Amino acid sequence: MSKQDTKNENPFGEGYEEAQAGSFVKWDTIGQQFKGTYNGSYEADNALSDKMQKIYEFIGESGDVNKDEEVETGKDYRIGTRGDIFDRIMKTVVVGQKVAFLFADEIPSKKKGNNPFKLIKVYKGELDPNYQPTVEIVDDIKFED
Repeated sequence: MSKQDTKNENPFGEGYEEAQAGSFVKWDTIGQQFKGTYNGSYEADNALSDKMQKIYEFIGESGDVNKDEEVETGKDYRIGTRGDIFDRIMKTVVVGQKVAFLFADEIPSKKKGNNPFKLIKVYKGELDPNYQPTVEIVDDIKFED
């Protein structure tokens, strides 16, 4: 069987599904909301600015991904930032905590030609009782002297 024949097949069979990167939430409509459970963060290169940006991962609960797409419960989503107030607020959120976001306003840039500042309000909720960590915690490790 050639590589082309297998590109859409699952070679591992039942019980395995292809992992997908989460969709990015795009803040394009004032009043847009997103709710989910915080699942961690990482840093990545921002192709538009050649600077590092923080990417936050969430397990979606409800809201809108963009003006044309609603959140699917249980699907992975990402929110990218540019090292601003959002990052400072997210430092107070713990993995497994429910979080809601509201695109509250757009403030014109002070520099001509720059995009407006998008004011995203963050609302912290309780820990999600159904959250399953992605790392298994082992408490019976024995060390030799």
